[in-house]
Amino acid sequence: MVSAVILWGAFPVVYATLLSAFYLPLIVMLLGLILRGVAFEFRHKTQRMRWIWNASFAGGSLVASFMQGLTVGALVEGLPVANGQYAGGDFGWLTPFAVLCGVGLLRRLRASRRLLACHEMRR
Repeated sequence: MVSAVILWGAFPVVYATLLSAFYLPLIVMLLGLILRGVAFEFRHKTQRMRWIWNASFAGGSLVASFMQGLTVGALVEGLPVANGQYAGGDFGWLTPFAVLCGVGLLRRLRASRRLLACHEMRR
């Protein structure tokens, strides 16, 4: 979010173009982050339904991470811009390369988690 504010302050035209292209993926990512925070708070307040909050935490984390990778993949691949405005449709950012980047980020985060678990076991 801080980078979005910096982008808005330094390059408002670029910010407007990117935000109009990425409304849907950024909203889905924020919903995943909200679900993750809510699940983190409520899973300590219940005993019987803890599995639901654990699944919600994992799901929110997966959604947020996948959408981050998807957004970066679409940004790297390039967006259709005409006359300084986003020219793609509602799902113009959803390409096979972007999906591959989202899956790649999930795999990278899983590998990092395994590496951290191995490091913790050696202690």
